[in-house]
Amino acid sequence: MFLHGSPPFCEAGISSQSDSYTFTRRRCTLIVGNDEKITTVADSKHSSILRNSQYLSVMSDGNKTYRCGLIWFRNDLRLSDHEALFRASEACETVVCLYFIPVALQGMGYGGLPRFSRLRARFLKESLTDLAGGLSELGAGLYVTDSGFSETLEALFREHRVDALFFHDEPGDEEAREAEICLSVASRFGIEVHQFFGASLHHPDDVPFEIADTPDVFTSFRTNVEKTGNIRPPFPKPVYLKSPLQVRHDSFTLPSWLSECAGKAETSEHTAFPFVGGENAALKRLKSYFWETRGIERYKETRNGLVGTEYSSKLSPWLAVGCISPRAVFAELLQYEQQRVRNESTYWLIFELRWRDFYMFQMLKHGKRSFNLHGPFNKARSWGEDEKGLEAWKCGRTGVPFVDAGMREVTATGYMSNRSRQNCASFLSNNLNIDWRLGAQWFEAHLLDYDVSSNWGNWAYNSRVGCDPRDRFFDVVGQGERYDRNAEYISLWVPELKRLSTEAMHRPWKNSVDAGRYPRPVVDLEASYTRLYRESRKS
Repeated sequence: MFLHGSPPFCEAGISSQSDSYTFTRRRCTLIVGNDEKITTVADSKHSSILRNSQYLSVMSDGNKTYRCGLIWFRNDLRLSDHEALFRASEACETVVCLYFIPVALQGMGYGGLPRFSRLRARFLKESLTDLAGGLSELGAGLYVTDSGFSETLEALFREHRVDALFFHDEPGDEEAREAEICLSVASRFGIEVHQFFGASLHHPDDVPFEIADTPDVFTSFRTNVEKTGNIRPPFPKPVYLKSPLQVRHDSFTLPSWLSECAGKAETSEHTAFPFVGGENAALKRLKSYFWETRGIERYKETRNGLVGTEYSSKLSPWLAVGCISPRAVFAELLQYEQQRVRNESTYWLIFELRWRDFYMFQMLKHGKRSFNLHGPFNKARSWGEDEKGLEAWKCGRTGVPFVDAGMREVTATGYMSNRSRQNCASFLSNNLNIDWRLGAQWFEAHLLDYDVSSNWGNWAYNSRVGCDPRDRFFDVVGQGERYDRNAEYISLWVPELKRLSTEAMHRPWKNSVDAGRYPRPVVDLEASYTRLYRESRKS
């Protein structure tokens, strides 16, 4: 699966002692409501900073324990199934909510490539606006800042006399550093910290292995997590929140650069789906795909589609920024199976969510090594440089129509199908032999459903340096002929070839006169596959 804070890059040879993101697991029993007892786990990869008492019961007698809690929102822009928010609402007299936009998003990433497109900016703006509206209805406000994270925290801690901090941990190197900053400031102020993990379908404490022992092959990972059968139910949406009066009235403003960037985003008329950010839009799509169109019942058969709104769930952008959780999707799916139908397609959506978990656990296990040129396993591969080829790939002018269609779609819409992503990634890293991280960085900038684990994990996988035990690559022309048999996708995104026959649209270099100004392939495809087969035999 290729569903979808971002990391710096490191060359191979980093000390393995500091590469992974380790977790310390601590249990506590909390009282929920009147009598119901549940066991929860708060995960910390920074146990040396945190107090030993941080995970003591916060509701032992049903009364509020903290004067004011700060809830730090990250890629969890929702009200439902948000453990940090739910715990704070139960434990704190008042709450202050904060979202921090890393300043680095305004700059350039690896290879001098951008990190944040206008379409991503618009989706984030919509998601934050929806979250702020939901919080306001519950009685709370939302601060949004893009600079001075430490200073902002210190000011909020002082102004509101904060004595508890609640947030979700996330995989990724920059994400870990943000958490370290937050924890360091909290420690200086003597603030109790409560950390949770809510990004995955399977909670790290519920899988039958430690993070460090996570299987490096998906099939092994899947069979292990399926044996447990343990997926936690979603947390309910808080009923009421109380914030200091000035927070509710004046807190929600967005950085001007984000609003300006979002305002310049244009929606292509050819988009596969008109994505709108926010939890409400996510729930609307979930309801539509499951209960209205019943597309979920045909998911396994249609998931390799390329054109249209119903060939896949299209939930990945909302999952990426946390407008909906995988556990909420799973809970809805169980209800659907009980009331409508349970078949191979309903299972396959869970299967794909476990792929998402797999890459998340891989990131937690391998840490910074996930961004090495040779991947987390230091797989030997020779790499070349091809600036012309890279530019042609980014612009959708490689001369290979199936690849060009995908690249034009992602820059125009912020989305592309799983099938298209795999082929575009394989073409850049294998046929062109270009540093795969340049492609991963380009996808980071443009994909609405970008998340650090899925993006970088999938790129490494499709570039033959990741967790695929076999040395594989894609026949990008043959893939187009198989999955775009009538050239409908190519016709949509490479319209200059529409006058050709279906067969010629897949191989226009054989019809140089009729292909007009469409470029010839930037690489000798036959020679590139000869090289790849030779390398594969050696590995």
